[in-house]
Amino acid sequence: MSWNQADTYDVGGYSIYRATSGTIATGLELYERIYDVNVTSYDDSAVTSGETYYYYITAFSTSGEYESTATTTKSETVPITLSAPTTGTTTNITYNSATLNWTYSGTNHQGFIIIKSGDSSGIRISDASARSYTLTGLLPSTAYNYSIQAYYGTSASTASNFSQFTTSAYTAPVGSPTVPSNLNATADVNEPKIVLTWTDSSNNETGFKIYRKYGTQNYTLIHTTVAGIQTYTDSQLLDGTLYSYYVTAVNSAGESIPSNIDSDTTVGEAWKYFTVTYAGTGDDFNMLP
Repeated sequence: MSWNQADTYDVGGYSIYRATSGTIATGLELYERIYDVNVTSYDDSAVTSGETYYYYITAFSTSGEYESTATTTKSETVPITLSAPTTGTTTNITYNSATLNWTYSGTNHQGFIIIKSGDSSGIRISDASARSYTLTGLLPSTAYNYSIQAYYGTSASTASNFSQFTTSAYTAPVGSPTVPSNLNATADVNEPKIVLTWTDSSNNETGFKIYRKYGTQNYTLIHTTVAGIQTYTDSQLLDGTLYSYYVTAVNSAGESIPSNIDSDTTVGEAWKYFTVTYAGTGDDFNMLP
């Protein structure tokens, strides 16, 4: 920090006062006098990453008998410095799940962010002691790359090395239904919903399971139908968002392998607005989309 020299001949030096962010509103009396200097700058190194500190300066006379009024208070937040985690061996790999493991030697973090290759954001874990995370909703026989970041507030470390693994194949149980085919996802043009259709390729299912993903999510089960159904409308979705789906057939023997994956993007926010056009006389009017 630095300041202008006091405009008086009898200046012996300057006193630096400091408070933490929790005391600024309660008055200058809670500031602590941390150092006296005879120059017009000072480096405060006794600080903690992420903490906000408040300061004011006074000038004192050469005899030390008199002290000026305080300067205007100023604040500064110490930047967060976070080291990158190190990923270890991925364990417990199945056809739809895997456990990521990592080590971390830092201490000034709030948690970790799990980032899949190709995604701009990730899964935030608000547990600073976490050293593993189990991914679910993965696809069979699929290669994945994940990295880990440590975070504090809005600050994040550089990413770790990639953890690379491939899920195992899925073998449908004997007697389970034939996989559905020709899955098609079509976004509605008027509101944010997506209509799914597929072909029922079996004659022994008790229903169909519908799985969905969007953003950085993996696939999750969103609905189970009864037998014979070949369509489903997924409504109340986010505006302008890409959604991906697959469907399986199920019965008492188990679940089929996944169908093909299909995706579509919901209509944007403009669907919420309409034009009111006045027509005729009196209080009559028409609402035109």
